[in-house]
Amino acid sequence: MAGIEVVSLPAGGRVHSRTPPHHPPPERVARNHRTADLRTIPCNDAYRWKRLYTSLPGLGVVLGARVLAEFGDDPKRYADAKARKNYAGTSPITRASGTKTAVLARHLHNDRLADAVHQWALGALRGSPGARAYYDAMRARKIGHHAALRQLGNRLVGILHGCLKTRTAYDENTAGAHLNTAAA
Repeated sequence: MAGIEVVSLPAGGRVHSRTPPHHPPPERVARNHRTADLRTIPCNDAYRWKRLYTSLPGLGVVLGARVLAEFGDDPKRYADAKARKNYAGTSPITRASGTKTAVLARHLHNDRLADAVHQWALGALRGSPGARAYYDAMRARKIGHHAALRQLGNRLVGILHGCLKTRTAYDENTAGAHLNTAAA
């Protein structure tokens, strides 16, 4: 049978490996995955958002490519910023019953995108004074590190949506002022 490798075990049993012959070896796939970034994406209509993604603080060519791949490049895919935040898993879930209200983290989300947004928020702390001010304000309110990063990521996903909607690059003065007033 083509593509099936039969291996004899000491006990005489057999193990079938169904790896088609046209697939590259796993180490080559991993190497290609590590080197994929926004520099390798051609600048045509399908990837016209490259400049906008890399203008955001904390999003370089590799993480920007990861976020772009997970969100997709269709500008009409998300109706509003809330839909994009929900898909990323950064927006909170508010449950209310009677006089009690609970704000919880969203558990159903795209794991790869949630991880990328978490890394993005962590990188934005070093690259953006406005993001640092927002994070510090969250920590001053006795919010934990990961919850504050999730809220910062939620804010950054909203800013990304605004940049993509208006087709303008990120501007620290505009977004930083927004982050500073929201944190106060």
